[in-house]
Amino acid sequence: TLSGHNNEATYNFSGFKAPITNTTPLKSTTLDSIYKAITGSAYKAVTDDLRALKDKKERTDHKTSKLDCVTFSGVFKTRSTAGLINHSNLFCIDLDDLEDVQATRDQVINLLPPSLMFISPSGNGLKIVYKIDINDAEHLQYYNAFEVFFNEQLSLAIDDKCKDVPRACFLCHDSEAYFNENAE
Repeated sequence: TLSGHNNEATYNFSGFKAPITNTTPLKSTTLDSIYKAITGSAYKAVTDDLRALKDKKERTDHKTSKLDCVTFSGVFKTRSTAGLINHSNLFCIDLDDLEDVQATRDQVINLLPPSLMFISPSGNGLKIVYKIDINDAEHLQYYNAFEVFFNEQLSLAIDDKCKDVPRACFLCHDSEAYFNENAE
């Protein structure tokens, strides 16, 4: 569940209780708090239930109705472009339909270690969070740079919805999630 305290002022972002139609944040949270929630037992049952479903529509319905989400790239009044209070200096990359999740995870850690990385709710993708400096470049410029990097270094396409600052990222269980609070 969404819990924790705000000890990393620069990297705060909004957390939302399920369902996805809820656009009013529950609170502001941090990478450390989300890492603890992902690796703890909070999302284990709902993640196991989701991954047991075989029908794509059932999986989508389960994900959108039962999983909490966060907006890694900002603190919001409401989850929309106009509702942005401030950018978090974080960027979340979404990699879907990977052939080998573990191998890709290891490659990412070796090439460009993120602050947080966890297996997506589906079980066949990765959510990868990097610290950025929004004063150096715009969100879209970071997207373009990450897109080139992941394409050239790993031959992978990142989800183009990562361009959107208010993009919701579903939270799920990953006991092996990667966390590096000292990542560049």
